[in-house]
Amino acid sequence: MNKRDESHGQNRGTLISIRGSVVDAQFPGHLPSIYHVLRAGDDGGIVIEVLTHLDSKTIRGIALTSTQGLAHGSTIIDAGRPLGKRETDKCPSHAKERSEYQQGFMVNALLG
Repeated sequence: MNKRDESHGQNRGTLISIRGSVVDAQFPGHLPSIYHVLRAGDDGGIVIEVLTHLDSKTIRGIALTSTQGLAHGSTIIDAGRPLGKRETDKCPSHAKERSEYQQGFMVNALLG
């Protein structure tokens, strides 16, 4: 379950921490690239963007949608691509504020 799903080619990981919109996840196989989109939740409707690699198996990301319903141990799927128009349409302010927000967020997330 946590390794690359051979039947669908999806890189799957496990949520290990959820603090508001900040999420940490472990990927025992291939670590998703920075700025890649991750999907979580029952229907894959929770969109997360990878902001940093904490170590060789762990990422820290920011949820661009509500994290309601996520829990420690939930599955998270690497979409295999950076954030695109499809996700920013769901989060219209994200595209505009991304640069400013990431500068402040990264300092807090890395210290936190």
